[in-house]
Amino acid sequence: MRKSDAASWRRFFRKAGVNFAFAGESRTLYGQVFVLHPREYLSYEEKEGMKVVPLKEVVEFCLKHELAYEPALEYLDERYHIGYSRREQMMT
Repeated sequence: MRKSDAASWRRFFRKAGVNFAFAGESRTLYGQVFVLHPREYLSYEEKEGMKVVPLKEVVEFCLKHELAYEPALEYLDERYHIGYSRREQMMT
């Protein structure tokens, strides 16, 4: 999300009743939580008519924060075959 859109996203998530936080905020949240990372510039691709962050960028971010995003990496591997192998290593 662009930094200039932060207020709109805050309203959107509050109205939807969804747990969220901006990166760097100190909040205690449980369950599924969306963490927003505001930026000045966003790169995106169009998929099925929607603007999305490129898969490579998402995977790189998740790998950098693997402990927090392991479930996301497992999902991405099942869906897009990204070659994530930690799950298999843990099962052997």
